Amino acid sequence: MPRRETWTIMCLVGIIMKGCWAAQLTTERPDDEDREGSHLWPDAVIPYNISDGAYDARQLGLILAAMKRWEYKTCVRFEPWSYRRFGNTAVNLNSAGRCFSRVGKDARQPQSLGIGNGCFAMSVVVHELGHTIGRLHEMERDDRDLYIRVLFENINPASIRNFLTARMKNGSYETYGTPYDYKSIMHYGDHIYSANGKHTMLTRDPAYQHVIGQGDDVSFFDAMYVNKAYSCSERCPASLRSVCRNGGFLGGSDCRCLCPDGYSGQFCEILLPGITQVIDWRCPGEWVYYQGRCFLFYTQSVMSFARADATCTINGAALVTVKDRADMSWLRFRLEETRLVTGAGRFWVGAKREAGAAAIRWTDGSLVDTNLVSVRDMCRPDVCGCGQFDGETLTLTNCSSALPVVCEKMYDRPCGGRYMASRVGEYIESPGFPNFYPSDASCTYTIQAPEGSAIRLQFDSQSLLEINCDKDFVEIFLSNATTDPVRYCGSTLAGISLVSTDNLVIIRFKSDGRLTYRGFRALFTEVPGDTAYGSPYFLEALQRSLRPMNGREQAGESMWNLSAVYKTIKDLVFSKVL
Repeated sequence: MPRRETWTIMCLVGIIMKGCWAAQLTTERPDDEDREGSHLWPDAVIPYNISDGAYDARQLGLILAAMKRWEYKTCVRFEPWSYRRFGNTAVNLNSAGRCFSRVGKDARQPQSLGIGNGCFAMSVVVHELGHTIGRLHEMERDDRDLYIRVLFENINPASIRNFLTARMKNGSYETYGTPYDYKSIMHYGDHIYSANGKHTMLTRDPAYQHVIGQGDDVSFFDAMYVNKAYSCSERCPASLRSVCRNGGFLGGSDCRCLCPDGYSGQFCEILLPGITQVIDWRCPGEWVYYQGRCFLFYTQSVMSFARADATCTINGAALVTVKDRADMSWLRFRLEETRLVTGAGRFWVGAKREAGAAAIRWTDGSLVDTNLVSVRDMCRPDVCGCGQFDGETLTLTNCSSALPVVCEKMYDRPCGGRYMASRVGEYIESPGFPNFYPSDASCTYTIQAPEGSAIRLQFDSQSLLEINCDKDFVEIFLSNATTDPVRYCGSTLAGISLVSTDNLVIIRFKSDGRLTYRGFRALFTEVPGDTAYGSPYFLEALQRSLRPMNGREQAGESMWNLSAVYKTIKDLVFSKVL
């Protein structure tokens, strides 16, 4: 029976919200919530059982691929159930109803894992499997209030329990020494269970507000947590346990180094550019990030080798090449996942043997290492052969064969990121400035200054966006307070100067898929904390606000931006008074 909670708990939370609900409320506890007596799985093996016909091929493939995402980064293994080996111990997958899971191994066996029709996104299945392995929600950590602020007043009353810490529910949360993880696959999004469309959570570090709840894979610290819980590194040879550098650790069944964001290499020894500014190391669209590179597993159509090469080139990339064992391991894992989800089993890669030549080379001219990958040449010596890879064997075949393709390119540091203001000053700009910014861009710039300082923004006089503020815009938060941002579009940013009320500024730039313009460029500088109330800056901001909207003024007609006047005054003065 689901556990039921009375209004007493709701009223206790209501004290925080300055009031109690008058009526007695009863809620059912979600099945993926904490419970006493959560257990790890013996030998890190989780037996699962899927009834015949419960899922179609695509759904089943996605479930198995999600299991492999945990297996790739941890020593946990999901194995098909058999009574002879596991007895009554099993995780029975349930295709009816909602998405749910017990946390860890339940004392009562078998146990259920709900993956219903509304659950078939990779992020959802990976999340539920995280519960099955033994992970609670990240927000249930007892130290969570140091990292997020839960806005109980915005939460649907029936969902309050989902925002209580483990201790509030008379449970416990073993962190295994891992830090709070905004990027965790086990973290809720910032609007989930909202009763009024407003935020239900705010991150203490504002740079991560747009990150929580957006994960679609096992994060670095998700993997660290599970590896520590199941003592995975102790299964590796003692000689390997100290080889990982820069905070990396051994993970997966093959005991390789898993690297934190911003590092790459077999031993996490390579520092990637932008490590101090990039918040979320993620590639755009369907591209997949791995150690400083982006990969595209293009399965929408099949094509010849020449067309595959051209497709990668058009996307600013090249056919994938593999030079070391770590890359080979990752590529095999991803190809297996793609096969499970899409059915595509072989892909064009960047290997080729020219007609009459004996050597097989990658498209960059380097030799293919046959100690790294097994090679099979299916072409006559006088005919060139092009490389297709299935995760195990590189096969040289007819270059006109029709196959999907894997492209790779270097990770292009995204727009936005974290910046520290100084007295010297530094520039930020929209992508491509002063040329046109791209369509469908979304960039968040988080600028911080030392405590007691403020931040001055001076925008370039050439700054220009689309006139319609619903299409392309720049939103600026000039305070740590959760006040509404001021939104700018058209030429309203050109040449203006703004000063924050404290040591934080957040600038959010967004464009749609239609017209594009020059964008913006801004110099940000650390200034004394009382600068925001000096008359020159206030009057300059006010003067900029008191001008025709979008720079337009017709003869005999004034179109004053009164909204901007109000918001300027509010941001520069009233937020401090209140």
